[in-house]
Parts: sequence; structure tokens; C-alpha cells
Amino acid sequence: MKKSLRIILVFAIVVLSAIATMADPPGPPTGGNTQPPLGNSGSGPVGAPLDGALTLLLIGLGAGYGGFVLLKKEQKTA
Repeated sequence: MKKSLRIILVFAIVVLSAIATMADPPGPPTGGNTQPPLGNSGSGPVGAPLDGALTLLLIGLGAGYGGFVLLKKEQKTA
């Protein structure tokens, strides 16, 4: 029981931290800023969107590695 509670707690922390770090969309472009920074072409809003796929990839890799470690631990004790 204690082990499953620990697993659920770790999973909840991982999920909640991923939700808390989601980025807001960039604001509307201002009228006076017609030249985008760093020489980009176009006059749209400039921003760096954070993709959710990277978060899912990291969570998946962490879960896979955790499962691998648990499997090795079970084989060692058996």
C-alpha cells in the first residue's frame, strides 16, 4: 500500500509540474513595432511556443527508465 501511494504521489507531482509550466501565447503585436527582432521576415508576433510533445517525451522516457530499473530490481531479488 505504501509503495503504490508513493508511485501515485510521484506521478501526480510530475503531471502537475508539467501543467504549471505551460507557456502563455504571445500577446498581440504592437502598432509601433514593425521590425521583428533578429532579422526575421514578416510582421507577426514573435514568440517561442513550447510544444507539449517534448514534455510527453520526457515523461515517457522517465517512465520507461523507471520501469527498466524496477524490472532489474525484481530480477535481482528473484
